[in-house]
Amino acid sequence: MAYVTKSISKVVQDIYAGNVFLPAIQRKYVWTPNQITRLMDSIMCGYPFGTFLFWRVKYRVANEKCYSMYEFIRDYDERKRYNEQTIRPFPVSQEDPDRSFVAVLDGQQRLTSLYIALMGSMTIRRYRARIDNVDAYQKKELYFDLHSQVQNNDYDNSDVTFLFDFLTADEAQQDNTHFWFKVKDILRFPDLEALNDYIYNEGFAQDKVAIRNLTRLFARVQTDELINYYELDKDSMDEILDIFVRVNSAGTVLSKTDLLFSTIVAAWDQGRAKFDDLLKNINAEGNHFKFTNDFLLSAFLYVEDLPTSLKVESFSGDNVKKIQEHWDDIVAAISDTVKLLVDFGFSSENIIAYNAILPVIYYRYNRGSDVFNSKQVKNEWRKYLVVAQLNHIFGRSSNSVLSVIRNELKKRLGEGNDFSLSWLQSIVFTGNTTLKCTKDEIGDWFDKFEKGAETFMVLSLLYPIDVRYKFDQDHMHPYSSFESAKLPTQTREELKALQHKRNNLANLQILSDSENRSKNDQALQDWLKKDDNEKKVKYLPEGVSYELKDCEAFWKARRELMIKELVKILCPDEDISDQHDTIPEEEAATLE
Repeated sequence: MAYVTKSISKVVQDIYAGNVFLPAIQRKYVWTPNQITRLMDSIMCGYPFGTFLFWRVKYRVANEKCYSMYEFIRDYDERKRYNEQTIRPFPVSQEDPDRSFVAVLDGQQRLTSLYIALMGSMTIRRYRARIDNVDAYQKKELYFDLHSQVQNNDYDNSDVTFLFDFLTADEAQQDNTHFWFKVKDILRFPDLEALNDYIYNEGFAQDKVAIRNLTRLFARVQTDELINYYELDKDSMDEILDIFVRVNSAGTVLSKTDLLFSTIVAAWDQGRAKFDDLLKNINAEGNHFKFTNDFLLSAFLYVEDLPTSLKVESFSGDNVKKIQEHWDDIVAAISDTVKLLVDFGFSSENIIAYNAILPVIYYRYNRGSDVFNSKQVKNEWRKYLVVAQLNHIFGRSSNSVLSVIRNELKKRLGEGNDFSLSWLQSIVFTGNTTLKCTKDEIGDWFDKFEKGAETFMVLSLLYPIDVRYKFDQDHMHPYSSFESAKLPTQTREELKALQHKRNNLANLQILSDSENRSKNDQALQDWLKKDDNEKKVKYLPEGVSYELKDCEAFWKARRELMIKELVKILCPDEDISDQHDTIPEEEAATLE
């Protein structure tokens, strides 16, 4: 479909007649009076002011799919946070079942400004007036000075300026320095003949500047087809959201989820504030998180046993009503789960897949507020969160994975048992991934993972974490020790290999941040002798040297100790008889 043109007056009158609306995905109106006057000046000068994107929607479809639409602001009041009124349902006539309206996807600020200028008003604060003054705010309409001087009588000159201003009727009448004309009155004239009659009757038939300006205003508003728009004809709001993201890519970019969120809270007066407060509260827990509206929307769908795809259809009026009715219970489940994450030591620094948290919320929502009082249940969920993220079960098919897990949880919850990771370990997910662990897979972690989120997850299973204190992943052999000056006997290739291994699990431990600062870059053998650290350190192999030159033997022995403990935690049925608490005697002897 090609672009179509219309006059400004035709579009403004369509808005007034209730044929044009704003979808709830739009931001609120933000233009100032100065921006409106500059827009009108540009129109009078003949400058282009952009194209528009419209969406043709059938009333019937809007009702069936519960699309929320806003009326355009006609009388703007800067004291009001939101000036729009939500419109729904739309009247459907049996005589005209395919009746439709237009929703504006691109051009909201400009069209709203034109509607205010030609049909409405702006209630704004008087210059320097105190807010508590009863007369601080005045309702004003847009006026045009018909004596605006045009430089060299040349309308194409880029420096010309037509004077527009928002005034009260008294201000316009009492101003003897300008010839003010109320802009909205230009719509009173159906044609040039009517305009000429007005000029004659008002007694300025000899005022060439005023006549020229008024005639030009009439042409710009009434006859020139300056609104250049493209019209989409689609029934799916999800398609529209994709298009909207593309055409509004400049400036502050909104994601499709942001737009979807706007449609959900459009008909819920307190919805946005409630979501904002919840997001603020859970992100402030512990060492902070980075939860998003995307996550919250998924969580609400998940606990209500609804499809987790973030589509408009998922948030029908009935589904949004469910969220509103169960809001307090769902918020409690989310909040308790986030507190559990804090107990585990999780934060934004070490969560890889936020979707992994949704089954925990589901369990808490269905089992009640005291479910996490059980140490056994907490430990099982800790194992789940670690394995789910390390095994990367939440990839491109997250919705499918979440659905399968929810089905299994629902079945098991009906049996009345406490959660166990074993409930989910027989499931084979997309990509042949599972929630199982083997001794060999655990061993691979020690070669594959470098200091970061993954190593923290493994260490969180091995170390008791006291959330009263900040904690760090510490290098047992200090990171700075692996410089060429401190290891002069190494070849370049050997040095690079050691520098890589210093970030692996066998060289990492959990310390409080104060302990870590105290340790700093002390050599391992020196730090172990200080304050009896050797007796307090976990997974410290015996019978090996703690000197830097013997780091590889130390890592090998410590790796076996850590793997042995992880196997006990994650796969207790595995045979660990070939694991050693120390390195073989003959190997240890060579280090003495």
